[in-house]
Amino acid sequence: MNGDIPQAIIHQDDERVSQLIERFLDVFGPDHFFFELQDHPTHSPQVLVNQRLIELGRLHHIGLVATGDVHYVNSSDNEAQDIELCIGMARNLDDPGRFSMMNFDYSMRDPQRYLDAFSEVPEAILNTQRIAERCTVTFDLGHYLIPKFPVPDNKAPEDYLRELCFTGLKQKYQLTEPVEELMRLPSTTRRKVSAYLRMI
Repeated sequence: MNGDIPQAIIHQDDERVSQLIERFLDVFGPDHFFFELQDHPTHSPQVLVNQRLIELGRLHHIGLVATGDVHYVNSSDNEAQDIELCIGMARNLDDPGRFSMMNFDYSMRDPQRYLDAFSEVPEAILNTQRIAERCTVTFDLGHYLIPKFPVPDNKAPEDYLRELCFTGLKQKYQLTEPVEELMRLPSTTRRKVSAYLRMI
């Protein structure tokens, strides 16, 4: 929904849609560029975008791919995600103007539901498998994969991190008063102060 082409479709900007298709085909090639379809039937813009992408896919011979916008495992987890969004945006649950995703199901669904949802475009399901087969993912377990970060002037890593935090805090919030005391506060207090600073 937030991709360039879906946004151009929503804004009924056909010229922009054509320009983007041409650009992406040039960058990725016809065998590596797909239109993404998602199943959110109660979300009317998604229905409109899907219909238009199917038309455009057939017109321009661009493959379709069915995906799931998964934010949590079970549909009952939507409340926990809503709380997490409130924490991240420093909002209260009872705030009527806040962003929420409670009206839509972003859970990990049973494969049969996708087969049913995209039964009119079975190639979108087949392309999902084709793309998966192109991917090679390996995990080297048993040790940490934390990157090495160079520390200048033989400084201790924790001292350099603190220095970067001080500099970033001053720049981000344009504070003129010393911020060293803020950085020495317990992490829970720092989170509260940070949430407050984002609201002002």
